[in-house]
Amino acid sequence: MENSEERPFIIWTFRRTGGTSLRRLLYWLSGLEYWQDEAFNDDRELGAITSSFLQSKNLVQLEEAVEKAVSVRKNLKHCIEVVPYEVSSALLRRSVAHGYRHVILLRANEVDRQVSLEVARCSGAWAVEEAGPIFAKVKAGEQELPPLNLDAIAKQLEMDAIALGRVLRKFHEGQIPHTVVFFEDLYSGPLEERAAKLRVLCATIGLSRAHREKDEAFRGSLMDRDQGTKDIFPFIPNLNEARKMIEAYTL
Repeated sequence: MENSEERPFIIWTFRRTGGTSLRRLLYWLSGLEYWQDEAFNDDRELGAITSSFLQSKNLVQLEEAVEKAVSVRKNLKHCIEVVPYEVSSALLRRSVAHGYRHVILLRANEVDRQVSLEVARCSGAWAVEEAGPIFAKVKAGEQELPPLNLDAIAKQLEMDAIALGRVLRKFHEGQIPHTVVFFEDLYSGPLEERAAKLRVLCATIGLSRAHREKDEAFRGSLMDRDQGTKDIFPFIPNLNEARKMIEAYTL
């Protein structure tokens, strides 16, 4: 049950940023219920809201539908580049009205994030459960990876930059309190350092339970979360070309 101090939160992020690992940990520490990951994607729990808006372009109906969803006060992980900006904008407005707290999760190493995203697209290895068998076949020479689609990566870079800029502007314009977390800060160093950073984050969103748990309770989530994408980098035909293109874009 929700106590008088705890409020629901939203993790605003991109795909392949570590959001699934972080939300598992934060949801475990939270006493609140939660929506399906990326619930506003058109094939998820709240996807009908997005699909309806794409058909009607009716902003009033969108606002009403999002209001109804956030009034339930469940935690949510939301990938901002997947749904129309109007959906994210309505989500931010209505969640603020209902007292949600906000975490923005980013990745400093955009090169690896974009490569990981394109590998997931071309291999179908989106989840850890899918990656294991697929990557094993790749490393055993039983399955070949196609070249990364450089045009798709370039388009994704542009879309992601625009999505992040628009959402950050809404936070700034509304003077909405939020916490920015970088994947590399939270998932580097020994366990005690990672646990300390996690507790700082939890304090900003009111998850007091984090301070009552021992460091070992976080080991599985903070230390053992590598999906193994880097292990198949040597098997990607045009990896160096892709990395150089992404690096040039993000200079």
